[in-house]
Amino acid sequence: MPAEQATRKGRGRPGKYGTRIQLYDLFKDRSKFQRGTVIGYGGKETETDYYSIDLLWKPVRRIVRFVLVRDPETGRKCILMSTDLDLDALTAIALYIMRFKIEVSFKQAIHTIGTFAYHFWLKEMESIRRGSGNQYLHRKTKQYRDAVEKKLESFHRFVAIGIVAQGFMQYLSTCFPTKVYAFSPWLRTNTASAHPSEETVSQALRAALPEFLASTTNSSALKKILVAARRDNRIGKSAA
Repeated sequence: MPAEQATRKGRGRPGKYGTRIQLYDLFKDRSKFQRGTVIGYGGKETETDYYSIDLLWKPVRRIVRFVLVRDPETGRKCILMSTDLDLDALTAIALYIMRFKIEVSFKQAIHTIGTFAYHFWLKEMESIRRGSGNQYLHRKTKQYRDAVEKKLESFHRFVAIGIVAQGFMQYLSTCFPTKVYAFSPWLRTNTASAHPSEETVSQALRAALPEFLASTTNSSALKKILVAARRDNRIGKSAA
């Protein structure tokens, strides 16, 4: 707990830390807990018991909001932390529930799409040793700084394109699951009620690409882009 304000001044610096609190001991006093409703996994409303308290946490030397959560049915306990002292307890619980979906999306972006697998090298950029620190760009020429900014911009564009591609895959999975499964005959579990993952959608797109190129008319803008890119690839390989 934060230290209580002293009624009269004394020697030394005023105390900062008050009574030491064991967080799990707070679960014993059920009278402090409130019951609220949050949107749980699967979009279902779930009732939960919670208790919010602001305490000084020594590792960060500041006040942190602790949200104690207890499932009234199973008795499972969980403690959430936040440095936002204005954050409502139920909002903190809802954000934690969404965390799993966010992490799964990052996993798909990294391993399936390669959103963060960018490698853009800049010849003009001076090589530095690992652990030697950052470069002092303000001491470089304007031409050098502009080149570095273009490199960073390429990173941002690469990530943005990957996120857009992932959004399209999720759209196809949500709106056209049956058509996606039609191009994925190797799957054993292709129930119509379940939505395919981004990996399944990407495999279906690969399987559908030859048919798309063969059947689509020449007026398709996407076909023109793919054919031009394939032609440039062949020219580059023959020249090498």
